[in-house]
Amino acid sequence: MFYFCIVVGIVSMFYLMVETFYELVKALNDVNGFNLAYTKMSLGALGVGILIEWKGLKNIFLGYIKVNLLMFLTIPLLVITFIPPLYWIDWYGLGGPFYKQVLQIREVKAVLTVVTGILLVRSLNSNHT
Repeated sequence: MFYFCIVVGIVSMFYLMVETFYELVKALNDVNGFNLAYTKMSLGALGVGILIEWKGLKNIFLGYIKVNLLMFLTIPLLVITFIPPLYWIDWYGLGGPFYKQVLQIREVKAVLTVVTGILLVRSLNSNHT
């Protein structure tokens, strides 16, 4: 039953991300609409990352919680990944060094958000190996 819930959860997150992608395309000229759609997309990607670490998530639900040093990396990544690319472009312009481009490209930030979800579960799981 647990595996079924994980699969349904991941499929649901992907569905949310696909639906949100269409909202992003429609909202390209509306900054507020774009930011809301981008936040939804980020939540979906974070959810996928969390559900990928299903064993750790199960341990967290069973009460095996222990915050470790990985949280010091996870919190800044969580904040960074939820800032829409339009703001990064506005602050730093287009192009530039690699680390700036990572923050400006939606697809790369989606992958970074999934990784952040994985790190979030690992930073809270006391049984992580």
